[in-house]
Amino acid sequence: MHQVHRTADNLCTELRRLITEWSLEEKLVAVVTDNAANITAAIKQLQQTDGLRAVKHLPCFAHTLNLIVQPAVQSINNLKTKVKNIVTYFHQSTVAAAKLEELQAQMRPNQGTLKLKNDVVTRWNSTLHMCERMCEVQEPLNAAIAVLMNPVECLTTEEWEALKEIAVVLKPFDAVTTEISAERAVTASKIIMLARGLTTACNKIQPTLKSDPSKQVLAKLLEGMQKRFTAMESNILLARATFLDPRFKKNGFVTDSGYAKVKDSVTAEVSRQLSAAPTDAQPSATPAEHNRAATSVVDVHDLIWGDFIRSTAVAVRNPQASALSLVRQFVEEPHIGLQSTILLYLHF
Repeated sequence: MHQVHRTADNLCTELRRLITEWSLEEKLVAVVTDNAANITAAIKQLQQTDGLRAVKHLPCFAHTLNLIVQPAVQSINNLKTKVKNIVTYFHQSTVAAAKLEELQAQMRPNQGTLKLKNDVVTRWNSTLHMCERMCEVQEPLNAAIAVLMNPVECLTTEEWEALKEIAVVLKPFDAVTTEISAERAVTASKIIMLARGLTTACNKIQPTLKSDPSKQVLAKLLEGMQKRFTAMESNILLARATFLDPRFKKNGFVTDSGYAKVKDSVTAEVSRQLSAAPTDAQPSATPAEHNRAATSVVDVHDLIWGDFIRSTAVAVRNPQASALSLVRQFVEEPHIGLQSTILLYLHF
């Protein structure tokens, strides 16, 4: 996309230009973007364009997770700052880094030596990786700080426990971010399931927490998920994708009404597609029928069987009945395993 001032009007104009240039008007199903106000407004403008009214906006799930986790991580800034100070010191001091490596070799000889990791502002999971690495080398790190005469403030016993619990709390969000970022697998159909799974994971972890910082992080995460995940099943694109995933179907929905709504929606769409297909074409003739037509002016086979063939062909092409039959057949098929992929199911 050309460089433009990123106002909603300019983004909408540029998107419309690209859609026209690539002749995507009849092919565009959804536009996936982050949750920024300017691009969200631009998509709403785009949806008002003739020919693009059916285009849906799908916020990036990984970006939505980022918006949930960032406030939770910021709620423990004091502990995070203390951790960063330790990491920064060992990154900047070659003497300290060498001492940490030496003590790791002495205290955990069979595990290899590890370097401390720093976090990056734009990637929340780098904070998780920083905390996890700190916990991995806790004993050699404490020893190194003591040998170096406490050049940086070490964590207290309570802070170490809090850090370990925070890592446990954030781990599911890291796993989901990785899973949803796949490049060679269908991910939209997993969003509703993953959102529900994260809420379930947090509720399971909650009773195990003892430190106030980890409880604070978890409370912020639950608050963010309540705000951003509530309407997930009502998003028709996500609901259809979940329903049509042979791993989920009905099991992807919490309520029977939500399942019934999307099932009716898919059935109506299948019926519409069938109605749009040509209906006046006659069944193709077999080679034997072609031979009969070539040798006789009167098609005896058609005289005998023609009405029956045409009546059954019309019945099969009844859009509503065919749609109901196709959807029912899909629903009644056994679920495929969670580790299976949709592309394999479709023989791609």
